[in-house]
Amino acid sequence: MVPYTGAGTRKDPRRPLYTPIPGSRATSLAGIIAFQQIPTDDKKFAIVEFVAADVSAFTLILNDKSIKVFEKGKHARVSIEQEFKIVRKDFDLSQFGMAVR
Repeated sequence: MVPYTGAGTRKDPRRPLYTPIPGSRATSLAGIIAFQQIPTDDKKFAIVEFVAADVSAFTLILNDKSIKVFEKGKHARVSIEQEFKIVRKDFDLSQFGMAVR
């Protein structure tokens, strides 16, 4: 769960922190290559899944102690859902997730 950032302008759209600006293209596979997000019920934060080809792309996210991070394969589904249902009542992990080819 991350806060939103951005001024809400075309050049700086409102988006979840650590996500690339929509329409920008990655110059390499070293960064975040895809993400999906849903807002929390109060719309102040977003539940975000980040996708990267290289784990080093997650360094800033994993080191940010102000956000709660869950890693696929490391945390139990019930723990993830329990945490996110506090901020998004209808959160269902089976309906959240993406595949990138």
